[in-house]
Amino acid sequence: MRLRGELLSIKPVLTITDGEVKLIGKAIGSKKANNLLNKLVLNKGIDFEKPYGVVWGGYDDSILNKYIVDSSHLWIEHTNEIPKYELGCTIGTHVGPCAIGFAFFEKEDK
Repeated sequence: MRLRGELLSIKPVLTITDGEVKLIGKAIGSKKANNLLNKLVLNKGIDFEKPYGVVWGGYDDSILNKYIVDSSHLWIEHTNEIPKYELGCTIGTHVGPCAIGFAFFEKEDK
């Protein structure tokens, strides 16, 4: 029997700030989850002088590549290529297959 969340395609959107995991929200479907993630990134601002990149866990990177194309407005004016990182076993076990994330340092007000 499949879980209700899986049947409804509910995607949690999380943030890790200062080592603390927080639920930002839940979305039905990947597109809405990606929109919620992108809204968070836009609100925080990316410090492109510090490390950043997309992370993923899964069997192939086709979903990740689609996210990169769909979300290119976040970094297109700052870089030509976004670094990709594969999730490790420990985190991957907890988030499951096809998880996508965007790791970055928040832009500080100067």
